[in-house]
Amino acid sequence: MRRACDAVVVVLVLAVVAGCAGLPAPGADPAPLAEARAMAAPALRECAQRIAEHDSAVQAAQVSDGGAARLAGLPYLRTDRFLASFADALATQPALRVAWLREARAQDRQARALESANLPGGDAAAAQAVERCAEQLFAAEMPLLEPSLLAARARVPDDYNLGWRIAGLYPLVAMPFAAGVRGWEREASARFAAPASVDRRLWPNPVAPAGAPSIASLPKDALGRVTPGDAERLALLAAYAPVWALQVAGPADAPGAIRFDAGGLPRVDPASPDVYATLAWTRIGEQVLLQFVYQIWFDERPARGRLDLLAGRLDSVIVRITVDDDGVPVMLDTIHGCGCYHMFLPSPRLQRRPPPAPFVEWAFVPAALPAWTPASRFQVRLEAATHYVVGVDAVTPRAAGAPAGADAGASYRLQELDALRSLPWPAGGRRSLYAPDGLVPGTERAERWLFWPMGIASPGAMRQWGRHATAFIGRRHFDDPRLFDQRFERRAER
Repeated sequence: MRRACDAVVVVLVLAVVAGCAGLPAPGADPAPLAEARAMAAPALRECAQRIAEHDSAVQAAQVSDGGAARLAGLPYLRTDRFLASFADALATQPALRVAWLREARAQDRQARALESANLPGGDAAAAQAVERCAEQLFAAEMPLLEPSLLAARARVPDDYNLGWRIAGLYPLVAMPFAAGVRGWEREASARFAAPASVDRRLWPNPVAPAGAPSIASLPKDALGRVTPGDAERLALLAAYAPVWALQVAGPADAPGAIRFDAGGLPRVDPASPDVYATLAWTRIGEQVLLQFVYQIWFDERPARGRLDLLAGRLDSVIVRITVDDDGVPVMLDTIHGCGCYHMFLPSPRLQRRPPPAPFVEWAFVPAALPAWTPASRFQVRLEAATHYVVGVDAVTPRAAGAPAGADAGASYRLQELDALRSLPWPAGGRRSLYAPDGLVPGTERAERWLFWPMGIASPGAMRQWGRHATAFIGRRHFDDPRLFDQRFERRAER
Protein backbone atom coordinates (compact mmCIF):
# COMPACT_ATOMS: atom_id res chain seq x y z
CA MET A 1 0.00 0.00 0.00
CA ARG A 2 1.15 3.56 -0.53
CA ARG A 3 0.73 6.55 1.71
CA ALA A 4 -2.37 7.09 3.80
CA CYS A 5 -4.31 10.27 4.51
CA ASP A 6 -2.36 13.50 4.79
CA ALA A 7 -4.93 15.12 7.05
CA VAL A 8 -8.59 15.37 7.80
CA VAL A 9 -11.09 15.62 4.97
CA VAL A 10 -11.02 19.42 4.88
CA VAL A 11 -7.27 19.40 4.49
CA LEU A 12 -7.56 16.76 1.80
CA VAL A 13 -9.96 18.95 -0.18
CA LEU A 14 -7.55 21.86 0.05
CA ALA A 15 -4.66 19.64 -0.99
CA VAL A 16 -6.54 18.52 -4.08
CA VAL A 17 -7.33 22.07 -5.12
CA ALA A 18 -4.06 23.71 -4.21
CA GLY A 19 -1.46 21.00 -4.56
CA CYS A 20 -2.33 19.09 -7.70
CA ALA A 21 -1.23 21.43 -10.45
CA GLY A 22 1.05 19.81 -12.98
CA LEU A 23 3.60 21.31 -15.33
CA PRO A 24 2.26 24.45 -17.03
CA ALA A 25 1.57 24.15 -20.72
CA PRO A 26 4.54 25.34 -22.75
CA GLY A 27 4.11 28.88 -23.99
CA ALA A 28 5.82 30.87 -26.68
CA ASP A 29 9.56 31.14 -26.64
CA PRO A 30 10.82 34.06 -24.50
CA ALA A 31 11.53 37.18 -26.51
CA PRO A 32 15.35 36.94 -26.42
CA LEU A 33 15.27 33.35 -27.63
CA ALA A 34 12.63 34.02 -30.26
CA GLU A 35 14.61 36.96 -31.63
CA ALA A 36 17.87 35.01 -31.58
CA ARG A 37 16.30 32.08 -33.41
CA ALA A 38 14.76 34.39 -36.01
CA MET A 39 18.14 36.00 -36.64
CA ALA A 40 20.24 32.85 -36.34
CA ALA A 41 22.49 31.63 -39.11
CA PRO A 42 20.77 29.29 -41.58
CA ALA A 43 22.77 26.38 -40.21
CA LEU A 44 21.34 26.89 -36.72
CA ARG A 45 17.79 27.25 -38.04
CA GLU A 46 18.25 24.02 -39.96
CA CYS A 47 19.53 22.38 -36.80
CA ALA A 48 16.46 23.45 -34.86
CA GLN A 49 14.25 22.06 -37.61
CA ARG A 50 16.17 18.78 -37.70
CA ILE A 51 15.76 18.31 -33.93
CA ALA A 52 12.04 19.07 -34.17
CA GLU A 53 11.54 16.58 -37.00
CA HIS A 54 13.47 13.88 -35.16
CA ASP A 55 11.53 14.40 -31.95
CA SER A 56 8.26 14.30 -33.90
CA ALA A 57 9.29 10.97 -35.45
CA VAL A 58 10.13 9.60 -32.00
CA GLN A 59 6.76 10.70 -30.66
CA ALA A 60 4.87 9.27 -33.64
CA ALA A 61 6.61 5.91 -33.20
CA GLN A 62 5.74 5.98 -29.48
CA VAL A 63 9.33 5.45 -28.38
CA SER A 64 9.71 8.64 -26.34
CA ASP A 65 11.63 8.01 -23.14
CA GLY A 66 9.42 8.49 -20.07
CA GLY A 67 12.23 9.30 -17.64
CA ALA A 68 13.72 12.79 -17.56
CA ALA A 69 11.28 15.63 -18.33
CA ARG A 70 11.79 17.97 -21.26
CA LEU A 71 12.10 21.71 -20.74
CA ALA A 72 9.46 23.41 -22.87
CA GLY A 73 11.02 25.32 -25.76
CA LEU A 74 14.53 24.10 -24.91
CA PRO A 75 14.91 20.87 -26.93
CA TYR A 76 18.48 20.23 -25.77
CA LEU A 77 17.72 20.06 -22.00
CA ARG A 78 15.90 17.56 -19.75
CA THR A 79 15.64 17.32 -16.00
CA ASP A 80 14.79 14.93 -13.19
CA ARG A 81 13.48 15.80 -9.74
CA PHE A 82 16.93 16.02 -8.17
CA LEU A 83 18.10 18.52 -10.77
CA ALA A 84 14.83 20.46 -10.64
CA SER A 85 15.24 20.91 -6.88
CA PHE A 86 18.08 23.36 -7.54
CA ALA A 87 16.18 25.52 -10.02
CA ASP A 88 15.49 28.37 -7.61
CA ALA A 89 19.20 28.69 -6.72
CA LEU A 90 20.41 29.17 -10.30
CA ALA A 91 20.17 32.96 -10.16
CA THR A 92 22.51 33.33 -7.18
CA GLN A 93 25.08 30.57 -7.74
CA PRO A 94 26.87 30.84 -11.11
CA ALA A 95 28.97 27.68 -10.61
CA LEU A 96 25.84 25.75 -9.73
CA ARG A 97 24.15 27.08 -12.87
CA VAL A 98 26.99 25.87 -15.09
CA ALA A 99 26.93 22.40 -13.50
CA TRP A 100 23.13 22.35 -13.70
CA LEU A 101 23.13 23.13 -17.42
CA ARG A 102 25.82 20.55 -18.06
CA GLU A 103 23.77 17.87 -16.32
CA ALA A 104 20.52 18.90 -18.03
CA ARG A 105 22.30 18.69 -21.38
CA ALA A 106 23.71 15.26 -20.46
CA GLN A 107 20.25 13.98 -19.54
CA ASP A 108 18.86 15.06 -22.88
CA ARG A 109 21.82 13.54 -24.70
CA GLN A 110 21.30 10.19 -23.02
CA ALA A 111 17.53 10.13 -23.49
CA ARG A 112 17.69 11.10 -27.16
CA ALA A 113 20.36 8.47 -27.83
CA LEU A 114 18.08 5.82 -26.34
CA GLU A 115 15.10 7.11 -28.31
CA SER A 116 17.13 7.04 -31.50
CA ALA A 117 18.22 3.46 -30.81
CA ASN A 118 14.58 2.45 -30.21
CA LEU A 119 13.22 4.22 -33.29
CA PRO A 120 12.13 1.65 -35.90
CA GLY A 121 14.33 1.95 -38.95
CA GLY A 122 16.51 4.43 -37.11
CA ASP A 123 19.67 5.66 -38.80
CA ALA A 124 22.74 5.91 -36.56
CA ALA A 125 24.32 8.60 -38.74
CA ALA A 126 21.12 10.65 -38.66
CA ALA A 127 20.94 10.29 -34.89
CA GLN A 128 24.51 11.56 -34.56
CA ALA A 129 23.67 14.52 -36.77
CA VAL A 130 20.70 15.38 -34.54
CA GLU A 131 22.92 15.23 -31.47
CA ARG A 132 25.49 17.53 -33.09
CA CYS A 133 22.67 19.96 -33.82
CA ALA A 134 21.53 19.83 -30.20
CA GLU A 135 25.05 20.66 -29.04
CA GLN A 136 25.36 23.53 -31.51
CA LEU A 137 21.99 25.00 -30.59
CA PHE A 138 22.77 24.68 -26.88
CA ALA A 139 26.14 26.40 -27.29
CA ALA A 140 24.55 29.24 -29.26
CA GLU A 141 21.67 29.81 -26.86
CA MET A 142 23.36 29.13 -23.54
CA PRO A 143 24.14 32.84 -22.92
CA LEU A 144 20.42 33.59 -23.35
CA LEU A 145 19.20 31.00 -20.84
CA GLU A 146 18.32 33.29 -17.96
CA PRO A 147 18.00 31.66 -14.53
CA SER A 148 14.37 32.78 -14.30
CA LEU A 149 13.57 31.00 -17.56
CA LEU A 150 15.27 27.79 -16.41
CA ALA A 151 13.59 27.92 -13.00
CA ALA A 152 10.17 28.37 -14.60
CA ARG A 153 10.57 25.45 -17.00
CA ALA A 154 12.61 22.99 -14.93
CA ARG A 155 9.57 21.39 -13.37
CA VAL A 156 8.92 17.65 -13.39
CA PRO A 157 5.21 16.82 -13.64
CA ASP A 158 4.03 14.39 -11.00
CA ASP A 159 2.18 11.15 -11.62
CA TYR A 160 -1.19 12.09 -10.18
CA ASN A 161 -4.28 12.99 -12.19
CA LEU A 162 -6.37 15.74 -10.61
CA GLY A 163 -9.35 15.04 -12.86
CA TRP A 164 -9.55 11.43 -11.70
CA ARG A 165 -9.39 12.51 -8.07
CA ILE A 166 -12.24 14.96 -8.56
CA ALA A 167 -14.35 12.46 -10.49
CA GLY A 168 -13.63 9.74 -7.93
CA LEU A 169 -14.64 11.89 -4.93
CA TYR A 170 -11.11 11.59 -3.60
CA PRO A 171 -11.68 13.37 -0.25
CA LEU A 172 -14.51 10.99 0.61
CA VAL A 173 -12.85 7.72 -0.38
CA ALA A 174 -9.64 8.68 1.44
CA MET A 175 -10.91 7.34 4.75
CA PRO A 176 -11.40 3.72 3.63
CA PHE A 177 -8.03 3.80 1.90
CA ALA A 178 -6.40 5.07 5.08
CA ALA A 179 -7.89 2.16 7.01
CA GLY A 180 -6.51 -0.23 4.42
CA VAL A 181 -3.05 1.29 4.74
CA ARG A 182 -3.11 0.91 8.52
CA GLY A 183 -4.06 -2.72 8.13
CA TRP A 184 -1.20 -3.35 5.72
CA GLU A 185 1.23 -1.67 8.11
CA ARG A 186 0.17 -3.97 10.92
CA GLU A 187 0.60 -7.02 8.66
CA ALA A 188 4.01 -5.84 7.44
CA SER A 189 5.20 -5.23 11.01
CA ALA A 190 4.12 -8.75 11.95
CA ARG A 191 6.08 -10.16 9.02
CA PHE A 192 9.21 -8.34 10.14
CA ALA A 193 8.77 -9.71 13.65
CA ALA A 194 8.26 -13.32 12.50
CA PRO A 195 11.15 -15.84 12.47
CA ALA A 196 13.22 -15.74 9.30
CA SER A 197 12.56 -18.36 6.63
CA VAL A 198 15.00 -18.55 3.72
CA ASP A 199 15.08 -21.14 0.94
CA ARG A 200 17.62 -19.56 -1.36
CA ARG A 201 20.17 -16.76 -1.23
CA LEU A 202 21.53 -14.67 -4.07
CA TRP A 203 24.89 -13.04 -3.36
CA PRO A 204 26.31 -10.20 -5.43
CA ASN A 205 29.03 -11.30 -7.80
CA PRO A 206 31.75 -10.88 -6.77
CA VAL A 207 30.71 -11.34 -3.16
CA ALA A 208 33.83 -9.65 -1.82
CA PRO A 209 34.73 -6.90 -4.33
CA ALA A 210 38.13 -5.34 -4.09
CA GLY A 211 39.06 -1.80 -4.97
CA ALA A 212 35.90 0.05 -3.92
CA PRO A 213 36.99 3.62 -3.14
CA SER A 214 36.32 5.47 0.07
CA ILE A 215 33.31 7.71 -0.49
CA ALA A 216 34.87 10.37 1.72
CA SER A 217 37.84 10.56 -0.67
CA LEU A 218 35.78 11.15 -3.80
CA PRO A 219 35.37 14.67 -5.23
CA LYS A 220 32.04 16.48 -5.34
CA ASP A 221 30.66 18.61 -8.14
CA ALA A 222 28.96 22.00 -7.85
CA LEU A 223 25.64 20.24 -7.22
CA GLY A 224 27.15 18.63 -4.14
CA ARG A 225 27.16 15.13 -5.64
CA VAL A 226 29.90 12.60 -5.09
CA THR A 227 31.31 11.99 -8.57
CA PRO A 228 32.94 8.57 -8.95
CA GLY A 229 34.53 7.62 -12.24
CA ASP A 230 33.16 4.71 -14.23
CA ALA A 231 35.34 2.07 -12.56
CA GLU A 232 34.76 3.56 -9.10
CA ARG A 233 31.02 3.67 -9.74
CA LEU A 234 30.88 -0.02 -10.59
CA ALA A 235 33.04 -0.92 -7.59
CA LEU A 236 30.79 1.04 -5.23
CA LEU A 237 27.60 -0.50 -6.62
CA ALA A 238 29.14 -3.93 -6.08
CA ALA A 239 30.36 -3.08 -2.58
CA TYR A 240 26.92 -2.07 -1.29
CA ALA A 241 24.88 -4.61 -3.28
CA PRO A 242 22.52 -6.51 -0.97
CA VAL A 243 22.08 -10.23 -0.50
CA TRP A 244 18.61 -11.36 -1.61
CA ALA A 245 17.18 -14.04 0.67
CA LEU A 246 14.23 -15.69 -1.05
CA GLN A 247 11.37 -17.85 0.07
CA VAL A 248 10.59 -20.13 -2.88
CA ALA A 249 7.18 -21.59 -3.62
CA GLY A 250 7.37 -21.90 -7.40
CA PRO A 251 8.80 -20.54 -10.67
CA ALA A 252 7.49 -17.04 -9.92
CA ASP A 253 10.11 -16.76 -7.16
CA ALA A 254 13.08 -17.18 -9.52
CA PRO A 255 14.50 -13.74 -10.38
CA GLY A 256 16.26 -12.97 -13.60
CA ALA A 257 17.10 -10.65 -16.46
CA ILE A 258 14.41 -8.95 -18.54
CA ARG A 259 14.08 -10.13 -22.14
CA PHE A 260 11.44 -9.65 -24.85
CA ASP A 261 10.01 -12.95 -25.99
CA ALA A 262 9.15 -13.81 -29.61
CA GLY A 263 5.78 -12.11 -29.22
CA GLY A 264 7.32 -8.90 -27.91
CA LEU A 265 6.27 -9.44 -24.29
CA PRO A 266 8.78 -8.79 -21.50
CA ARG A 267 9.69 -11.94 -19.57
CA VAL A 268 12.18 -12.81 -16.86
CA ASP A 269 15.01 -15.19 -17.73
CA PRO A 270 15.89 -17.06 -14.50
CA ALA A 271 18.92 -18.60 -16.19
CA SER A 272 20.51 -15.16 -15.89
CA PRO A 273 19.80 -13.95 -12.32
CA ASP A 274 20.67 -10.31 -12.93
CA VAL A 275 19.88 -7.37 -10.68
CA TYR A 276 19.68 -3.87 -12.16
CA ALA A 277 21.45 -1.00 -10.39
CA THR A 278 22.10 2.71 -10.60
CA LEU A 279 23.23 5.68 -8.51
CA ALA A 280 20.97 8.45 -7.23
CA TRP A 281 21.23 11.37 -4.81
CA THR A 282 19.09 12.89 -2.07
CA ARG A 283 19.25 16.13 -0.11
CA ILE A 284 19.18 16.26 3.68
CA GLY A 285 19.62 19.79 4.91
CA GLU A 286 22.57 21.25 3.05
CA GLN A 287 24.05 17.84 2.30
CA VAL A 288 23.69 15.81 -0.87
CA LEU A 289 23.96 12.11 -0.06
CA LEU A 290 24.80 9.27 -2.42
CA GLN A 291 22.28 6.47 -2.96
CA PHE A 292 22.66 2.96 -4.38
CA VAL A 293 19.56 1.62 -6.13
CA TYR A 294 18.99 -2.10 -6.84
CA GLN A 295 16.02 -3.63 -8.67
CA ILE A 296 15.25 -7.36 -8.82
CA TRP A 297 12.63 -8.76 -11.25
CA PHE A 298 10.30 -11.76 -11.20
CA ASP A 299 8.19 -13.11 -14.05
CA GLU A 300 4.89 -12.64 -12.25
CA ARG A 301 3.04 -12.15 -9.04
CA PRO A 302 0.93 -15.32 -9.13
CA ALA A 303 -2.74 -15.20 -8.23
CA ARG A 304 -3.80 -16.43 -4.81
CA GLY A 305 -7.31 -17.33 -5.90
CA ARG A 306 -9.74 -16.27 -8.60
CA LEU A 307 -10.21 -12.71 -7.32
CA ASP A 308 -6.62 -11.68 -6.57
CA LEU A 309 -6.59 -8.02 -7.63
CA LEU A 310 -2.83 -7.73 -7.09
CA ALA A 311 -1.71 -10.58 -9.36
CA GLY A 312 -0.23 -10.01 -12.79
CA ARG A 313 2.70 -10.29 -15.16
CA LEU A 314 6.13 -9.17 -13.95
CA ASP A 315 6.88 -8.18 -10.40
CA SER A 316 9.78 -6.26 -9.00
CA VAL A 317 11.34 -5.01 -5.76
CA ILE A 318 13.54 -1.91 -5.50
CA VAL A 319 15.94 -1.43 -2.60
CA ARG A 320 17.73 1.88 -2.10
CA ILE A 321 20.65 2.35 0.29
CA THR A 322 21.53 5.94 1.22
CA VAL A 323 24.99 6.54 2.67
CA ASP A 324 26.48 9.38 4.66
CA ASP A 325 29.57 11.29 3.58
CA ASP A 326 31.72 8.74 5.41
CA GLY A 327 30.12 5.84 3.49
CA VAL A 328 28.03 4.55 6.41
CA PRO A 329 24.41 3.72 5.44
CA VAL A 330 21.84 6.00 7.08
CA MET A 331 18.71 4.66 5.38
CA LEU A 332 17.43 1.65 3.51
CA ASP A 333 14.04 2.15 1.91
CA THR A 334 12.16 -0.07 -0.46
CA ILE A 335 9.18 -0.20 -2.81
CA HIS A 336 7.83 -2.63 -5.36
CA GLY A 337 8.14 -1.79 -9.04
CA CYS A 338 4.64 -0.31 -8.97
CA GLY A 339 5.58 2.25 -6.31
CA CYS A 340 3.68 0.19 -3.73
CA TYR A 341 4.61 -0.81 -0.18
CA HIS A 342 7.04 2.00 0.66
CA MET A 343 8.98 1.23 3.85
CA PHE A 344 11.76 3.18 5.58
CA LEU A 345 14.51 1.63 7.72
CA PRO A 346 16.57 4.48 9.23
CA SER A 347 19.88 4.08 11.02
CA PRO A 348 20.42 5.55 14.51
CA ARG A 349 21.82 8.65 12.81
CA LEU A 350 18.30 9.63 11.72
CA GLN A 351 15.09 9.94 13.67
CA ARG A 352 11.62 10.34 12.27
CA ARG A 353 10.07 13.78 12.47
CA PRO A 354 6.67 13.96 14.15
CA PRO A 355 3.83 13.70 11.65
CA PRO A 356 2.05 16.98 10.92
CA ALA A 357 -1.27 15.53 12.12
CA PRO A 358 -2.40 12.36 13.90
CA PHE A 359 -4.36 11.26 10.86
CA VAL A 360 -1.33 11.28 8.57
CA GLU A 361 0.67 8.24 7.51
CA TRP A 362 4.00 9.97 7.73
CA ALA A 363 6.68 7.33 7.09
CA PHE A 364 6.15 3.66 7.79
CA VAL A 365 9.15 2.28 9.75
CA PRO A 366 8.73 -1.47 10.34
CA ALA A 367 12.21 -1.78 11.84
CA ALA A 368 15.47 0.06 12.35
CA LEU A 369 18.37 -0.41 9.98
CA PRO A 370 20.65 -3.21 11.24
CA ALA A 371 24.13 -2.32 12.41
CA TRP A 372 26.52 -2.17 9.44
CA THR A 373 30.28 -2.53 9.05
CA PRO A 374 32.43 -2.34 5.90
CA ALA A 375 32.73 -6.13 6.08
CA SER A 376 28.97 -6.72 6.12
CA ARG A 377 26.07 -6.50 3.68
CA PHE A 378 22.39 -5.98 4.06
CA GLN A 379 20.32 -9.09 3.46
CA VAL A 380 16.84 -8.38 2.13
CA ARG A 381 14.33 -11.17 2.78
CA LEU A 382 11.44 -11.60 0.33
CA GLU A 383 8.26 -13.59 0.87
CA ALA A 384 7.29 -16.23 -1.69
CA ALA A 385 4.77 -15.27 -4.39
CA THR A 386 3.99 -11.77 -3.06
CA HIS A 387 7.68 -10.81 -2.95
CA TYR A 388 6.94 -8.63 0.06
CA VAL A 389 10.03 -7.45 1.93
CA VAL A 390 9.70 -9.25 5.27
CA GLY A 391 13.04 -8.45 6.90
CA VAL A 392 16.44 -6.84 6.54
CA ASP A 393 19.52 -8.25 8.29
CA ALA A 394 23.23 -7.55 8.27
CA VAL A 395 25.30 -10.54 7.15
CA THR A 396 28.98 -11.16 6.48
CA PRO A 397 29.79 -12.43 2.97
CA ARG A 398 31.80 -15.55 2.54
CA ALA A 399 35.36 -14.78 1.51
CA ALA A 400 36.20 -14.99 -2.16
CA GLY A 401 37.31 -18.51 -3.02
CA ALA A 402 35.93 -20.01 0.19
CA PRO A 403 33.90 -23.20 -0.20
CA ALA A 404 30.19 -22.56 -0.54
CA GLY A 405 28.03 -24.05 2.18
CA ALA A 406 24.67 -25.69 1.63
CA ASP A 407 22.98 -22.42 2.43
CA ALA A 408 25.33 -20.17 0.45
CA GLY A 409 23.16 -19.88 -2.65
CA ALA A 410 24.22 -18.54 -6.03
CA SER A 411 25.61 -15.27 -7.29
CA TYR A 412 23.90 -12.59 -9.31
CA ARG A 413 25.33 -10.06 -11.73
CA LEU A 414 24.76 -6.33 -11.62
CA GLN A 415 23.42 -4.72 -14.78
CA GLU A 416 22.81 -1.05 -15.47
CA LEU A 417 19.25 -0.01 -14.71
CA ASP A 418 19.34 2.20 -17.80
CA ALA A 419 19.75 -0.95 -19.93
CA LEU A 420 16.00 -1.48 -19.53
CA ARG A 421 15.39 1.69 -21.54
CA SER A 422 16.68 0.01 -24.71
CA LEU A 423 16.55 -3.79 -25.04
CA PRO A 424 16.99 -6.06 -28.08
CA TRP A 425 13.69 -6.55 -29.93
CA PRO A 426 12.95 -10.04 -31.30
CA ALA A 427 12.09 -8.75 -34.79
CA GLY A 428 15.27 -6.66 -34.94
CA GLY A 429 16.16 -3.28 -33.57
CA ARG A 430 15.56 -2.25 -29.98
CA ARG A 431 12.70 -1.20 -27.69
CA SER A 432 12.36 0.21 -24.20
CA LEU A 433 10.77 -1.90 -21.50
CA TYR A 434 8.71 1.19 -20.74
CA ALA A 435 6.03 3.04 -22.68
CA PRO A 436 6.31 6.84 -23.04
CA ASP A 437 4.13 7.23 -19.94
CA GLY A 438 6.68 5.30 -17.87
CA LEU A 439 4.51 2.18 -17.45
CA VAL A 440 5.49 -1.35 -18.49
CA PRO A 441 2.82 -2.50 -20.97
CA GLY A 442 1.11 -5.76 -20.08
CA THR A 443 1.69 -5.46 -16.31
CA GLU A 444 -1.72 -3.99 -15.48
CA ARG A 445 -3.43 -5.22 -12.31
CA ALA A 446 -7.16 -5.58 -11.69
CA GLU A 447 -6.77 -3.26 -8.69
CA ARG A 448 -6.74 -0.32 -11.08
CA TRP A 449 -10.54 -0.58 -11.47
CA LEU A 450 -10.98 0.10 -7.77
CA PHE A 451 -8.07 2.42 -7.01
CA TRP A 452 -8.35 4.93 -9.86
CA PRO A 453 -9.99 7.62 -7.64
CA MET A 454 -6.58 8.07 -6.02
CA GLY A 455 -5.39 9.65 -9.28
CA ILE A 456 -2.56 7.23 -10.09
CA ALA A 457 -2.44 5.78 -13.59
CA SER A 458 -2.80 1.99 -13.56
CA PRO A 459 -2.07 1.25 -9.88
CA GLY A 460 -0.08 -1.95 -9.52
CA ALA A 461 1.61 -1.75 -12.94
CA MET A 462 5.40 -1.74 -13.11
CA ARG A 463 7.03 1.65 -13.67
CA GLN A 464 10.19 3.34 -14.89
CA TRP A 465 12.67 4.89 -12.49
CA GLY A 466 11.53 8.45 -11.80
CA ARG A 467 7.84 7.58 -12.26
CA HIS A 468 7.08 5.94 -8.91
CA ALA A 469 4.22 7.63 -7.09
CA THR A 470 4.25 6.01 -3.64
CA ALA A 471 1.13 7.48 -1.99
CA PHE A 472 -2.52 6.84 -2.67
CA ILE A 473 -3.43 9.67 -0.28
CA GLY A 474 -1.51 12.88 -0.84
CA ARG A 475 1.37 13.10 -3.28
CA ARG A 476 4.74 11.45 -2.83
CA HIS A 477 7.41 10.26 -5.26
CA PHE A 478 10.18 7.78 -4.57
CA ASP A 479 12.80 9.97 -6.32
CA ASP A 480 11.81 13.20 -4.53
CA PRO A 481 15.20 14.58 -3.38
CA ARG A 482 13.59 16.03 -0.24
CA LEU A 483 11.71 12.86 0.69
CA PHE A 484 13.94 12.03 3.68
CA ASP A 485 14.57 15.64 4.59
CA GLN A 486 10.84 16.18 5.11
CA ARG A 487 10.31 13.06 7.24
CA PHE A 488 13.56 12.55 9.15
CA GLU A 489 16.16 14.63 10.93
CA ARG A 490 19.66 13.99 12.17
CA ARG A 491 20.11 13.08 15.79
CA ALA A 492 22.13 15.51 17.83
CA GLU A 493 24.57 12.76 18.82
CA ARG A 494 25.85 10.26 16.23
